[in-house]
This record gives sequence, C-alpha cells and structure tokens, in this order.
Amino acid sequence: MTMNFRLYESAWVVVEGSDAAMQAHRDPLRPGAFRVGEFSYDIDARALSPEAPKLLSILSLQAAREAGLRSNYGSGSDGSPPQASAKRR
Repeated sequence: MTMNFRLYESAWVVVEGSDAAMQAHRDPLRPGAFRVGEFSYDIDARALSPEAPKLLSILSLQAAREAGLRSNYGSGSDGSPPQASAKRR
C-alpha cells in the first residue's frame, strides 16, 4: 500500500534510512519541487532522482512539536535548507 501525501514548505518528513526527521523546503532552482536534505522531490513526495531515499511519511504539527522539532522557515545563509533541530523518537 502506497501512502500518499503532499509536501509543503517546512513540512517535517520521515526519510527512509534516516533516524531523524528532515524538513522540506522549496527548491529555488526547480519550480514545484522541494529539497529534503540533498535530494529533490515533487509536491507528491516522488523523488526526482533515482538515488534519492523514499519519503515514508509526513509528521503532523502536533507530532513535530512532541518530538521537539521547530520549523525553520526559509533556507540557510548559504542557500541550503536548515538542519533538523532534534532527532525523531
């Protein structure tokens, strides 16, 4: 069964093979795409490259808060997305 969800700016997602939730941010170079870590995904969370790990789920706002995650809006000063501020439990 495939889980369907849509990415949005600053969404916290669970990435296959990662022990920490990661935040999605709009890709400044690809309209309609999002960056999660170093990989790009479309709005329906489909990887735009074959080596990108699968996005397993999106955390609700409540789940992110309970995990101690804080939204980082916008990107880092070098143009890269900010890193997660806490590990997923």
